Amino acid sequence: MIGLSPQKISSSFEDLFENAPCGYVVMNLDGQIVQANAAFLDLSKLDRSSVIGASFRNLLGSAGAIFFDTQLLPALLLNGRRKEIALDLRTSKGRVPVLVNFSVQYMEGEAVSIRAVLLDAAERRRFERDLLRARNEAEQLSEVILHSSDAVITSHVDGTIRNWSNGAAKMFGFGSADAVGRSFTELVLSADARGLLALPILELANGREFSGEVVAHRADGTSFDASIMLSPHMEAPEHFSRSPRSCGTFHCKSVPRRLCCRMKNWRRSAGWPVRSRTRSTTLLSQ
Repeated sequence: MIGLSPQKISSSFEDLFENAPCGYVVMNLDGQIVQANAAFLDLSKLDRSSVIGASFRNLLGSAGAIFFDTQLLPALLLNGRRKEIALDLRTSKGRVPVLVNFSVQYMEGEAVSIRAVLLDAAERRRFERDLLRARNEAEQLSEVILHSSDAVITSHVDGTIRNWSNGAAKMFGFGSADAVGRSFTELVLSADARGLLALPILELANGREFSGEVVAHRADGTSFDASIMLSPHMEAPEHFSRSPRSCGTFHCKSVPRRLCCRMKNWRRSAGWPVRSRTRSTTLLSQ
């Protein structure tokens, strides 16, 4: 082990303070800055002569200065430590968001100074804003889906229902409590439709979409023609979610009677069986 002289140790600690990868200031108990390192000068966009002797509160925005005087400083002197305080430094180039950890230095049981470490929080603040915006957009989209007249249903990878929209409840006649946890195909599809959709549902696990027309059943036993789209869940554009808890979305809408002939011709061209309709077996949604 290489020994270090007291002079070298002192020099090492001075270098650690001055060239730390974060802002570092030492204040007296009134909040007046007595020491500041290079990283803090860079954050504040001030030279050393402007910082030393300045009140820390004067480097903050108006709201931050009031918070520092009325809440932060009294609590800090009482408890000795405050962590991850979000503040804004006022600089010549605008406000700089920072996260600050404060601690009180004691000597012989008496508080003598306040130490503060400041981290540039600009990237974190932008991330939080983007996250909040994305959350608000997701909540708005969720409200649209929830109140859509179409049935929007999400399922697990085995086809059991996770979420059941209001449109699905109105279209099929099953409440959310009756539908969630049950197999989508067994709950609302005819036997023929189940067979036709067996492969497309399995293909959801490979990220493949499907759309077509099927015969669906309501809770009261009546049936109707429905357009259905199966979509895999995506974690990000072109990145399929392979979580076992989340597989895909079933988007169903009832098909008006005037489209039935067009659907019948489509079924014939696709090789699907064409049903003969009677009043006793099929009620088409208008």
